[in-house]
Amino acid sequence: MFSNSKNIARIPAVAHLRAFAALLVMFYHGRGTIVGYTNEAGASNPIWNLIQEGYTGVSLFLVLSGFIFEFGARDRSVRYWPFLRNRILRTYPLFLFLMVVTSYGAPQRFSFSSFLQSVFLLGNLPGSNFSGDLFLNNAWTLTVEFQFYLLFPFLHGMYCRHGFKWIVASLGLFVVVRTFVVLAGENDVTSVCYWTILGRLDQFLIGMVLARVHRATKPGGERVLAWGFPLAVGLVLAGAELLHRAGGFASVANWKLVWMDLEALVWGLFILSYMRVAWLWPRAISRALELVGELSYSMYLLHYVVAAVFNTNGFFPHLSDNPNWSAFLASTLVLLPVTLVFSGLTYALIERPFLALRGHYLGELLLRPAVDSEPRLPDRGTSEPV
Repeated sequence: MFSNSKNIARIPAVAHLRAFAALLVMFYHGRGTIVGYTNEAGASNPIWNLIQEGYTGVSLFLVLSGFIFEFGARDRSVRYWPFLRNRILRTYPLFLFLMVVTSYGAPQRFSFSSFLQSVFLLGNLPGSNFSGDLFLNNAWTLTVEFQFYLLFPFLHGMYCRHGFKWIVASLGLFVVVRTFVVLAGENDVTSVCYWTILGRLDQFLIGMVLARVHRATKPGGERVLAWGFPLAVGLVLAGAELLHRAGGFASVANWKLVWMDLEALVWGLFILSYMRVAWLWPRAISRALELVGELSYSMYLLHYVVAAVFNTNGFFPHLSDNPNWSAFLASTLVLLPVTLVFSGLTYALIERPFLALRGHYLGELLLRPAVDSEPRLPDRGTSEPV
């Protein structure tokens, strides 16, 4: 069932994290579809707040993308066209399938120019097929992801040669750029930071730094990270509560110019600490999470279709007088299993055959950055880095 990359070793904990991100976004849309996208989950309950602000799962996905690619590349060069070929094979088959479904499912909205705009992954700009379409509701993130793919070989090479300071300078530059864009008055801060590479590239870069921290951590640091997992969970919940109290996704405020960076750092601690405790799961649960992680791309693109269709046709049961509980139970007992079956079919028939065609993209060894230029965790051990 599981596909293997020719460039990155399979890590069960990474598959778990993909699963968490997909499930978080799914429960967010499940609640929003059934109850409505309101800011009324109740700040007294951190779990409801996390579900209501569950679009933060997109940030987890993006930080994890930067982490995975930098971890896999290590100190080797990334050959540009083989890398892009792999990413096209990974993302485009299912995406193009949904584009065709969209075109024939709602022909009255079809536009050839919109179709081309979406195919060339400019779907987060006005006029694309992504806007308001059931099957492409979540596909805007592919635009951001693929723009990162276009940049990653360059970003990786610069990071290897110039080290952590180059990343920090780049993060600073993007904060300045976003500030000027917002002050220019043509776009609001939420739209710039949430929907575009101008806001999201920071999260990829922070993920890349995390990969080097993960590799450079010695046994003493690993113990620190393992014990830090409860703190990471607490920070995730606290972040969701703060966002909830500040008005959630719909709020437009200048603090969002740096919110993506803060959110990425919180998810970064979660990723680093979870990598040290993932083995504690019983084998059955670990394998189940790996399966969900393997299906996460299909799940991410398809769950909204299931949620919207089931809600429109009254297929979700009413299981509690509390709307939040009712939505949660309906998402768990109906939305999740139906999405898993749907995703299993698209993965087996569309994704997996193309995944098998991926090839090697790593090249020669690059110069490593100076040791003192890399962020490191406290070292309480004496053995070599893992």
